[in-house]
Amino acid sequence: MKFLKVKDEDGRTEYLNLDKVINIAPLANGKVKILMGAGMAWYVYPESIELVDCYNDLYKAIMEAYQ
Repeated sequence: MKFLKVKDEDGRTEYLNLDKVINIAPLANGKVKILMGAGMAWYVYPESIELVDCYNDLYKAIMEAYQ
């Protein structure tokens, strides 16, 4: 399973399941809109987008956030 690690407009780190992403679109304001269906969309900074490739990488990324 793959996840996208992103930083949203509020500066929070989010992990989005890549299998659930419907659309990714660049916006004129320099941000990226990630649509995940049912009206759920994240507006993120493109330089913050990172691919987390497996559960071990996901666990490591989450644990790094708490150190």
